[in-house]
Amino acid sequence: NKQCSNPNHQVPEHHPPCHHSNWPEALADLNAPFSQEELTSTIGRLKNNKSVSTDLISNEMLKNSNTRLKELLLKLFNSCLEFEVYPWNTSITTPLHKKGDRQNPDNYRA
Repeated sequence: NKQCSNPNHQVPEHHPPCHHSNWPEALADLNAPFSQEELTSTIGRLKNNKSVSTDLISNEMLKNSNTRLKELLLKLFNSCLEFEVYPWNTSITTPLHKKGDRQNPDNYRA
């Protein structure tokens, strides 16, 4: 492991060196619009058979979407980035009972 300027911060070998003077450039990269290639690559890496959220959009739906839908998603994601509006702040959490007394919270998967 390489070390960052912070002696307690271990950086994996594949991670670029930590140079605090390059932060403005790195931050600019984070605010750069998403590319179609990034979107396609990211969608391709989604795992199948995962539960959906409140939008009811499954990973399989995204993976099998046509070019036009991916173009619209790209426009949506870049608009979110530009206007700093992120409407995906909801989730569904369902406790899963393991065994034992259902009234005891310790008997549910964390």
